Amino acid sequence: MRNGLGDIERVALDTIVSTSVDPIAVAPGCLQNEWVAGNRHYFHYKMDVPIWNFYSYLSADYKVRKDSWNHVNIKVYYLHEVNVDKMIDRNPEDNKVKVGGVRKADAVINHPEN
Repeated sequence: MRNGLGDIERVALDTIVSTSVDPIAVAPGCLQNEWVAGNRHYFHYKMDVPIWNFYSYLSADYKVRKDSWNHVNIKVYYLHEVNVDKMIDRNPEDNKVKVGGVRKADAVINHPEN
């Protein structure tokens, strides 16, 4: 089947990302665990469905805004506060793409443990 990435197969992603102690690392999937060992900060992310083998890792000194909607925990990671309130308060009915059945914001990562 042809898709936007050609004929590549999807993969099961289960990844651990390491950064220096202060930054937050973000990868595809739900955060399973995070810990600090020595002078490193580790983040374990896992996708619940296969994805295209084309993805990114991000790491920065993010600020985090937390909220929830319809029993879905959301976090917005940001460097500047521009539009963060709009992302949190946006009407989910305006979104065409849904994460976990619902999507309340433009930049949402669902972390079931929070």
